Order: sequence, then C-alpha cells, then structure tokens
Amino acid sequence: MLGTNNLKSSIALLTKLSFLLTKTETHLDSKLQEVIEILAEALFVKRCSLVLFHEAEKRFEIVAATGFNLTKDEMKKIDPIKQSKIIKYVIENKKPVVARNVEDIKKFGITPKDKYNISSFISVPLIITGGKLLGVLNLTDTISGKPFSDIEAQAILILSDQIAITIENTKLSEQILRNRILKEQLKIAKRVQDSLIPKDMPNNNHIDSYGFTIPTFEVGGDCFDIMEINQSCYAFILADVAGKGIPASLIMTSFRSYWRALIKNIKSPKKIFENLNNILINDLDEKEGLFLTCFYGFFNSEKSILYYGNAGHEYPIFYDKTKNKFLKLKKNDLILGSFNNVKYNTYIKKINNGDAIFIFSDGIADFSYYQNIDAEEIIKNIYIENQNESMEKIISLIKENLQKKFAGKYHTDDLTLIGVRFKKKINN
Repeated sequence: MLGTNNLKSSIALLTKLSFLLTKTETHLDSKLQEVIEILAEALFVKRCSLVLFHEAEKRFEIVAATGFNLTKDEMKKIDPIKQSKIIKYVIENKKPVVARNVEDIKKFGITPKDKYNISSFISVPLIITGGKLLGVLNLTDTISGKPFSDIEAQAILILSDQIAITIENTKLSEQILRNRILKEQLKIAKRVQDSLIPKDMPNNNHIDSYGFTIPTFEVGGDCFDIMEINQSCYAFILADVAGKGIPASLIMTSFRSYWRALIKNIKSPKKIFENLNNILINDLDEKEGLFLTCFYGFFNSEKSILYYGNAGHEYPIFYDKTKNKFLKLKKNDLILGSFNNVKYNTYIKKINNGDAIFIFSDGIADFSYYQNIDAEEIIKNIYIENQNESMEKIISLIKENLQKKFAGKYHTDDLTLIGVRFKKKINN
C-alpha cells in the first residue's frame, strides 16, 4: 500500500519504472520482468504477472511474473485463460477488473473457486491505439491485507497504458533491429551468391558462352555455371529451385557445390542427375514440397557432340546454323529432389560449326504467359541480328531488351539465361 511513510520510496520506484519504460535498448523479455518486479515493490503487492498474446503461437502466455515461485518454462506451460476466469473475462471484454473482495468478483459474473480468498485483485487489459489487445496486467494480494484504494487503482490503470505503449514500441524497435540485421545478412548472402556466378565464361576456338541471372529479391533460387573441363570438353548447367529468396538461395548454393564436386569424376548427364537426385532427396524437406528443375549440357568438341539431360526444366532453344532455323530440344525427365531412385537419360545432339543453344529459367518463359511479352522471340531476333557478335555482347543485348520490356511489369520469379555457341567443328 502507498501509505504516507512509504510514499517517498514508492515515488522513487515509479520514477525508476518510468525511466525503464523509456529505454529502447533493453530486450523486451528482460524489460518486462523488471517492470513486474518494480510494480510489485512500488505498490506493495505479493504477486504480479503479465500475460501477453504470442503472435506466432496464437495464444496468450505468462511472460513475466513475481511472487509465484514458478520458472520461466513452467510459466509458459500455463494457459492463463483456462487457469483464471478473471483473465478470461478481461481478455474477452477488454475491460479491467478491480476486486476488493470475493463479492466484487461475483459482480463480473465470475464464480470464484471454493475457498478462494483474496485481499485485493486488479486485472487490466493492455490496449494500444486502434483497440488492439496486447495482454493483461495482474496485481494480487496487497502486503497489508487491505484492498487497493481508488487512487492506487487509477494509478495502475494509467501505468497500464504506458506499459502497453512501451511493449508495442519495444516490439517495433526489435523488429526494426531484426530487419536491419536481416538486411545486412541479405547483403552478405547476395555477395556470396554473386561470387558464385562464373566470371570468366569460356570463349575460345571451341565454345563462346555467357549468361546472367536477375533474382526477384536480393537473392534467388536460380543458378548457372559454365566450365571448361579440359581443352576439348565443356559443361554448363542452369537450375531453378521451386522457391525464392534466402531459402531457395541456400539450397541452390549447396546444389551448385554438389554439381561441381560430381563433375570432376562424372560427365554423363544420366549419372549426374541420378546422383544429384539422391543427394537432394536427403536434403530437401518433403513436407515443404521443394524441388529443382535443371538442364545440364556436356559438349565434347573432339566428337562435335552435345550430351545433355533435362530434369523437368524449360525446353532450350537450339539454333541450327546449317538450316538457319530455331528448334526446341524437347527431351525431358523428372524433376530433382522429389522421388527416390529415378532413372534419368542422356540425350545426344550432333553439333555443327555455328550452332548455338539458349537455356533459360521459367521466370523468362512466364512473361509469354502472363505479360504478353514473347521473351523467346526476343532472344531469337536479337541472336539473328547480332550473330557475328560475341555471345557476351548478344546476351547483354538480350538482357537489356528484356529489362526494358519488363520495366514496370510485376515478375514473381528469378530471371536467368545462358547462351552457348559452338564455334568450330572438329573433324573426327
């Protein structure tokens, strides 16, 4: 009780409380526990507790308490609505309960348990602007055994408003901090992913290649790689995770590492895909429905043959130089990471000097369906008009043209394209 003799110390404690409530650097959980302890001491009550709504779990839980002899884990296991009819009443009606005796409790339509005995009880809803209920503040049993006075009850109601505002502001501050941390992590993730894009793509007497990727967010679930295995063999891959953002980028980073490790000893698309599929089956969560599509090509310049495999990916555009026409390589097998022990195939395409292939993700293909932009025609037209240029120049022109077409258009998927031109026929 705030008697005359204790007024000075109580004012000091409430001043400390006001200072604590204005601190933004303190973590919410530790701040709330300190708030409860200061309130109990300043108002001379035996027990004080704070119940908040847990957004993720969609339930109310006790987040701070004093005088109950409970551990934090024990508090979290308690369902305050089932445990207390008073708290349930306050939550449902968004109105405070000030009870000075058992008869007061009955006025709120609450029937106390047998032998229920209190000296005083205040239960206050924590409500912010707009009527959002954050939780309930509870103070029980004054040390003196006397009920709360009207002045004390009014002071608690005023403090509850400040506590509600503080909780919301602290949550917002912590969310801002988390967003800043996430932003920094995204920058790091982007730098890591950018570092995985091949910088020196092969351009020599056998092959001329180039590619780009534009993620929907900071990082994405598409990746491509183009490698010179030896002086006569080249491998290239374009893969797409069913997803976007950080989760997809993490999977894709691992996938690229798996492929690079396998390609050192295995060249066959059939065996590469079967190995990748078995690895991904163990890595991907079946419940999340994650999977990959992928096109993989292996060019042997001595034999003038392209060996390729397609695991559920978009059909590439192939340019036949001899016939001066484009066609689709319409061979396809199952996606990666969804089914055990899948058997894949190696497909073969005879290559002539000047033939070329363009592989792209469904983010590019989808513009034909959703935005009336025929991306494939853009690729074909720019290639025909500039086929004497380097593949880097051609792909850059395609990227520039597509970006102009895409400007102001909403795209929900990563955009990736690689082009490979087979420059010189090697006689067997």
